[in-house]
Amino acid sequence: MFVDESGFQLPPVVRKTGQTPVLANWDRHDRITAVTALAWTPATNHMQLYFELLPHNAKAFDFL
Repeated sequence: MFVDESGFQLPPVVRKTGQTPVLANWDRHDRITAVTALAWTPATNHMQLYFELLPHNAKAFDFL
């Protein structure tokens, strides 16, 4: 089994352009954690993908 975890910030990325930026969004600092697992059964040569989005930072309990 192979497991991977990635975190994503929800606010847009702001870059310097020389002009004052106008952002059409609200001030949010939320994040989403994506946890995926790829499981392979050698006896049947069967592959399965597991995927879950978490509204918080992943902890050890989330991987059990």
